[in-house]
Amino acid sequence: MIDENYKPQRASAATLKRFFKDTNQNVVSVKGIFKATGRESKPEKRNRAWLANKLVDLRKDGLITSVYSFEGNRKLDKIRLTEEGKKVLGRVKSVSANNPTQQALIPGVQSAERPLEDILESVVSDIQTLKQRLPSFDVIKLIQEGVQEVSKR
Repeated sequence: MIDENYKPQRASAATLKRFFKDTNQNVVSVKGIFKATGRESKPEKRNRAWLANKLVDLRKDGLITSVYSFEGNRKLDKIRLTEEGKKVLGRVKSVSANNPTQQALIPGVQSAERPLEDILESVVSDIQTLKQRLPSFDVIKLIQEGVQEVSKR
């Protein structure tokens, strides 16, 4: 949780707000960050070094996670808000345990704190990563078998 009296955490919150100011999504691309911060005209290598420095504090404060592409070498592609990051940006509504209409149908999967679009985006990203890391493994077949197994229960 961000302590408003602790200056580095306030700086992290301000940085996060700058990075996500042009989107309502919980994921922003590296190019989107450069555009939001007015750095798109600067050399990419210099921008990536600047971004790496900014991300240290955001990760330390638990506000973001990194999403990498694996085309040849591992390369930062996007950053994703954590639940704490969503709270800082005011994107999370509190879920009351006494209000069953706000509770998730499947615990931890869909709730007022995590919209279905975010879940699907995360699942698709995970599947793509698995396909890249394990090209000989049929990820889709495994998922279909898992769905069939659950439906038998």
